[in-house]
Amino acid sequence: MLAAHYRTVLDAVPAPLAVDRSRSAYGVRTVEGLDVRETWLPRPSGLPAQTVLAAPHGLGDHARLRSGRLPRAAGDTTAGTRAVEAAVTAETAKTLRIEVGSVLHVPAGRAPLAVRVTGIVEPREPDGPYWATAPVLRTPP
Repeated sequence: MLAAHYRTVLDAVPAPLAVDRSRSAYGVRTVEGLDVRETWLPRPSGLPAQTVLAAPHGLGDHARLRSGRLPRAAGDTTAGTRAVEAAVTAETAKTLRIEVGSVLHVPAGRAPLAVRVTGIVEPREPDGPYWATAPVLRTPP
């Protein structure tokens, strides 16, 4: 459904404007950081680490897999979903000591969502719009 809306927006851009389809993307993400209380995560300030969950379209086109595999979605993801897969950038993995197989439990206003890291990725174009629009997706603050 989101893909159809995305195509509608792209098709609505009038000439002489042009959309660089290879560098544009769509997806969803949390707007605010979510506390992650895993005790193995670094806590330089003594506070729980915070994470942003994002599902940008086309991750495989915009990143190289360094280890593991890209995440997969099992059917529809809804507010009742209990577990999801994720990838993190190499920089995020290094800073937060995350490895393939790590599981983060993210509060979601209900029982925590289990987020299993299945892959570590390296941005193909770190300063390009896919990664630079929301730098927190590439580099921890």
